[in-house]
Amino acid sequence: MSSNLAEMESRILQKYQRDINCLSDENRATRKRAVERLKRATVDASKSLSKEELQETFELLIKHLLKLFSDPVEKCRELSIELVSEFAPLVKDFSTALTYVMPVMVARLGQQDIVEPSEELRLSMIVMLASFIDLCGQKISPYLNDTVMILQRTLVDPYHEVKKESCNCCCKLALAAPREFHMEAESLVKPILCSIGHQHSRVRVACIKALGITIQHGSATSIDNALLQLAQRSSDQAPSVRACLSLIIGNWLLDLYDRYSYQYKLMPLLLTFFYDEVEDISKSAVEHWDKIGAKYEEENEKDLKDQMDFPTQPKVPSQLSLVVASWCKETSQKFFLHCSKT
Repeated sequence: MSSNLAEMESRILQKYQRDINCLSDENRATRKRAVERLKRATVDASKSLSKEELQETFELLIKHLLKLFSDPVEKCRELSIELVSEFAPLVKDFSTALTYVMPVMVARLGQQDIVEPSEELRLSMIVMLASFIDLCGQKISPYLNDTVMILQRTLVDPYHEVKKESCNCCCKLALAAPREFHMEAESLVKPILCSIGHQHSRVRVACIKALGITIQHGSATSIDNALLQLAQRSSDQAPSVRACLSLIIGNWLLDLYDRYSYQYKLMPLLLTFFYDEVEDISKSAVEHWDKIGAKYEEENEKDLKDQMDFPTQPKVPSQLSLVVASWCKETSQKFFLHCSKT
């Protein structure tokens, strides 16, 4: 079996050696044609190639293609990025290439100053990074620091599409490697907040979603830094932004690990959506409110037993409403206590 593998490697090397040599040619047209020929012979012909052959070919070509990511000619950079993006999903295990790919990605996207001048190529690369996270899953975790370093820069990129896709990457990364992401999540909050007031409503929505999952999988202490911007977005002119924020606040109050420490800060935000001009938003906020009350009852059943059996509060429409009222009372007390201290 090893002899067959060696024969395959030798055959693949012989097949592509000329094009590999052309990738480093001084002539820009020669480099461009070499990438195009490689694409036709690999990605475009993938149905006629075995998974093993695709894997070996990819491992042979990847280092040479990555060098073109910094080619002085934009078209060569574009074609190499396109080839790597389309080739990656075709191989058996892309994670083996991360050792070579991530340093190049950091060099192109993760620097203090913008290295890649083309905003469309920056977008292509961040879309490619999102696909890498999907392909590798938990295997991305050894490179989580590199990925976070990239996102810290791309989240504040001047191009709004790069901002949006970077937010998408944050969400994917949190789900792919939750344990490792928890340690780095707080460093992403500030760049997300820098873009949360962007003029495009879709960017604002993307930022709110990314903030929601970043804090959910990170530290709740970041809520203190985000509270002012969230309060501003609660009166956003775009219904999609308010709907997204209402959902995120509701989810935090339901599932945030340290939610009881922040309920008195988050509860007023959720209340602002009760009488939103869009019926679906107000309805969703009320539904979340009831779910929060039900969960409060479940988690505080012993403390609430006497109140449930011998209610001293005014008559309410349902047993659930009584629970919600008890929860509101306790949370309000925390809120006013905080106000008196500050």
